[in-house]
Amino acid sequence: MKVITLVENTREREDLCQEHGLSLYIETKKHKILFDTGAGDCMVKNAKKLQVPLEEVDTVIISHGHYDHGGGLEDFLRMNKHANIYIHPEAFGHFYSERKDEGTVYIGLNQKLKDEKQFIWTADALRIDEELFLFAKVTKRKHFPIGNRTLFVKTEEGFLPDYFRHEINLMIHESEKKVLVAGCAHNGIVNIINKAKELTQAYPTHVIGGFHLSKRSSGIKEDDLVIKAIGDYLIETGVMCYTGHCTGEKAFLQLKDILKHRIKALTTGLIINI
Repeated sequence: MKVITLVENTREREDLCQEHGLSLYIETKKHKILFDTGAGDCMVKNAKKLQVPLEEVDTVIISHGHYDHGGGLEDFLRMNKHANIYIHPEAFGHFYSERKDEGTVYIGLNQKLKDEKQFIWTADALRIDEELFLFAKVTKRKHFPIGNRTLFVKTEEGFLPDYFRHEINLMIHESEKKVLVAGCAHNGIVNIINKAKELTQAYPTHVIGGFHLSKRSSGIKEDDLVIKAIGDYLIETGVMCYTGHCTGEKAFLQLKDILKHRIKALTTGLIINI
């Protein structure tokens, strides 16, 4: 299995584009997968430079309804007319973020895309085939990210807290590898891993994605004791982690002190062979 980081907040090559967002290209034995599309046009620009064939992608996962994970979706739809795009039915909700300098800002997906014919609306759990399994409905709240407190959904009743029912996660089973891919882990990475174990009867061998331990726009950072507890939990599971985007540099370094060689930083252009 090969994973190429098309979009992340940082980059390892100067010729690549970086932005606050996440997009991963994943090649398995059976599939060419795009997990999230970043915030804008960096995904397409970087795919060309990294020789990633977006036009050959057969499966797309949009992890949740925020622009930094689905902002490149319109560009993808222009160049690929055959891929199945899996997305939660609530992902086109009206999502907002409360920011220090800008007030309450819309951070949702482009509403004009919601009737696209390539979309496949997911359920709480959906097995695509023997390799790919999607799940949502993560309801436990252990170490629920503090940064979620400034994230809302606009309804007829006004702004309500977002409990991230629209967040989906991907499990990839290939040989002995069980790879969990999470976009931002808004539901809490501990809860998501526990849900994956509950559904598949085993802990993942690898976890890739953001852990939402820092919120750039508001300056909120997770408590040090919570980060230590998460690190200790990850040690117990035996998982190998690749994380970045909304994890935050400070939290990553704290986790690195605990996990040592079992955690690596995601960065634009990084190629992971599993």
